[in-house]
Amino acid sequence: MSELRGKAVELVTKAEADHRKDLIANRDKLVWDLNVWLRGLNVNDRNRWEAHNTALIGKLQDAEDGRIPSPAALTENKEILLSADMKKNCTFYFEKQAKIDAGNVQELKRIRDAYAKRLQTIADDLPEAGNDEVVASITRMIHHSQNVEGWARGLVD
Repeated sequence: MSELRGKAVELVTKAEADHRKDLIANRDKLVWDLNVWLRGLNVNDRNRWEAHNTALIGKLQDAEDGRIPSPAALTENKEILLSADMKKNCTFYFEKQAKIDAGNVQELKRIRDAYAKRLQTIADDLPEAGNDEVVASITRMIHHSQNVEGWARGLVD
């Protein structure tokens, strides 16, 4: 069972690394789009929005995990004003982030399902006599894996 757990740790670690990489790439695309938007403005509009755009980009880049705050959270920040275009870009990439998160959960579920299935096979293959504690332990492990995100965190922490 330790080999099975090791393989699950390996797969979950890779899935989490890929998730983080995707979040950072998504955030970086937002920063790119914000910079392109600013460069496309006339001088007066650029002067009006440059400080806010720079502050927003700084806030985005400060997030080491690459997560984009919700547009509602960004508008609550009184230090950063969002133009309609800035808000539109933030909303687009925030929604894309939600899709990235959902894809990650699906990948973790796929890994967990294979893990739980293999554990159940191990439990089913055990002779009944004298293995009650092992079967109970496997059953607890399968039950614990039902909370996919908690199970994944428990594997990689």
